[in-house]
Amino acid sequence: MRAGVPVCQCAGSRYGTLYGSTRTEEFSMQVESNLDNRSDGDVALTDVLRFIGRHVVLISVVAVVGGIAGFGVSRIAPQAWEGTSIVMIGRVGNELIEPLPNAVERVGTAGFAQRVVRTAGTPVRDDMLRASLRAAPRGTDLVAISVRGPTSEDAVRYATAARDVMLKAQNDKISDAEERLRSDAASADQALERAVKQRDSWSVYMKGVADGTLKPQLAEVLILKDMIDRTDAQIDDARKRSEKLQRSLRSTETYASQAIDDGAPLVTKVSAGRIKFVAGGLILGVLLGLLCAVGLDMRASAQRKSVAR
Repeated sequence: MRAGVPVCQCAGSRYGTLYGSTRTEEFSMQVESNLDNRSDGDVALTDVLRFIGRHVVLISVVAVVGGIAGFGVSRIAPQAWEGTSIVMIGRVGNELIEPLPNAVERVGTAGFAQRVVRTAGTPVRDDMLRASLRAAPRGTDLVAISVRGPTSEDAVRYATAARDVMLKAQNDKISDAEERLRSDAASADQALERAVKQRDSWSVYMKGVADGTLKPQLAEVLILKDMIDRTDAQIDDARKRSEKLQRSLRSTETYASQAIDDGAPLVTKVSAGRIKFVAGGLILGVLLGLLCAVGLDMRASAQRKSVAR
């Protein structure tokens, strides 16, 4: 017993300490008993908050470690380069040689990828080329073709090959369409020439009737006049068709597809997704921290139950 301290005071202090400790243990046991008596899945928000509060340090540390690990993985992850070439679709008679959606869809076909691989030559990462080859519309007559390569030089080579394959396919169509246009224009000119000659010959006959040198029957004159009127209409249609075809052959309305990148595809470095790696690491760290916290609580609960028995 300490000097100068009454016996009753020391006893009261000791009793208060023991009583407070006993009350704390009883409260803890009561909380655990309430949690054990709950039905499956009946967890209050306060329980979750208490759980997080008890293990906030553990969860935070594991999450930070996961974020650091994600950042490290992003630094060592291999990066790629992407080359993009833009092709302007040619026109025939002021109409696209093929619809823009068709050109975009064709880039994703296996046949197009095979032609690009053959055009690019060796060595070529055909797996990367086939997987990354894609196209997107730009405006009303532009197609942006993109493809990835392990180096900037490979990306340029692959994008150039894809552009050349697209240009060849479209320009072959334009060549065929131009041949048909020229053939149709020649036919229209010939039809116009024949109609003009026929009208001229009938005009000579009608001139003779007017001069009185020829005296056909009235019915014959009426039929001839009707035929001349029909011929004039045919001549007008043939002339309009010939003018339309000739106009379609002008360079302003019929021209081949061409690249608008001056022969040099745009090359950009493809990021390894550093932010995504870090965010993924943080999320995985939080989940791992929660699992560790649950494991610690389960182990502590098992130890308390074993001591109570």
